[in-house]
Amino acid sequence: MREILPTYSKRRSSLSIASNGYAFEISNDERELAFINDDDSYLPKIDLSKCGDKLKSLLKNNNTDPLILLKYGKISNKTYEKEVQFEVYDPDTFEKINLSICNNSDINLYINMPLSDDLIKIIQNIIDQGYDPLDIRDKFYREICTPYDSENGTDVLLDAREEYYYSSLNDIVCPDHCHTSN
Repeated sequence: MREILPTYSKRRSSLSIASNGYAFEISNDERELAFINDDDSYLPKIDLSKCGDKLKSLLKNNNTDPLILLKYGKISNKTYEKEVQFEVYDPDTFEKINLSICNNSDINLYINMPLSDDLIKIIQNIIDQGYDPLDIRDKFYREICTPYDSENGTDVLLDAREEYYYSSLNDIVCPDHCHTSN
């Protein structure tokens, strides 16, 4: 792997290779942030945030070049299947950086998912009424006395909410060990 990294130019946008339902990408932390909403990538965008600052502080010569990200993951149209593995490399030495310094820092993944207009309306209606449609533990799905007016102005039974709403959102729910944000 280290043979590929020196050929990766810091000015280059990214390198993506896809085969047999999996993708491998080389990018950098600045490009990931600049193109969060760009869907040219097979894999989620990674925002190292404070972790990236910590990692850069460890680099020799106080290098300000972007950190190199090496990503690998499954290509899928379902959010919960878009698990990604990644490594971070020093842009000068191409040495793999130990990420243990980031154990107490959040690392954000941005997953672009195309949604139909109808699904967007349903999600927005649920959010407008103060609920989290992507969290199966939300009171919207769990508390019998939780009111909800559907798009048609009718109340929806608690059992039907999970069956009709959550199941229709199943392809965009968050993978294990993560949470969604609006």
